Amino acid sequence: MNLAKSAERIAGDLLNLEINTIIASGMVAQKMPEPGHALLDIAKHYQGYLQNAYAQIDAAQHSSGITHAEAIPRVELRQCYADDATFFALREQADSALAAREQLRRAGIELGTDEDAILLRIQRNCDLLRSLFRGLADRGVVIKPDEISRNSLATNEDVRRKLALLPHEMVALRKIWDLGTSRVVMQTVVQLDGDVVNRIQQGCETSTFKCLHDAHGELVRTSLGQWQFLAKTVAEFAGSMVKRIF
Repeated sequence: MNLAKSAERIAGDLLNLEINTIIASGMVAQKMPEPGHALLDIAKHYQGYLQNAYAQIDAAQHSSGITHAEAIPRVELRQCYADDATFFALREQADSALAAREQLRRAGIELGTDEDAILLRIQRNCDLLRSLFRGLADRGVVIKPDEISRNSLATNEDVRRKLALLPHEMVALRKIWDLGTSRVVMQTVVQLDGDVVNRIQQGCETSTFKCLHDAHGELVRTSLGQWQFLAKTVAEFAGSMVKRIF
């Protein structure tokens, strides 16, 4: 039943295609690790980004005259684990950071908008990752607080087996892991009915970024070919299943 629902979710994802071109620093040419390590990678990455965001906020608050009592309260997170509590805390930190940045804007200090977009992404993705843990709980998996760490994943096979994700959950985790906190500069969304939407980061629309435009165009062409192949494969599989039933 779970696999059938998962296959249905993946098929639903084929109704549209999303191609992103991102600018990243410190790229590591490796595949996503197993789910436990991928979740910890995401948590540590988000924690580091939020620490830098708060350092920027603290400096701006000091120069603006906003007192400690007036500052937006924040949630502390000392240690990251692959669990619901960690991503709840990260989500709350992102929420507080966004509120603090808005408070600074009202005080006449602008910190830019790129960081807002990434903080919103962290919020949204933490909600998605928490839904993975709810799905595991619904399947009878019990994850104790602070149970899943680098050490426990390396030494305890039972802990690794707890994070047995369904195919659509793995797809969601992989996208979150791949994107991280990188800045999306170009995005193309293609709908099954033929609608196409292009989004380009302001400042990247000029001929100065022609190499990025060309690379993104090639990605779109390659992705469309793969998308059409997958859609055809799913349609043929569904057709064969109907023939077997009837």
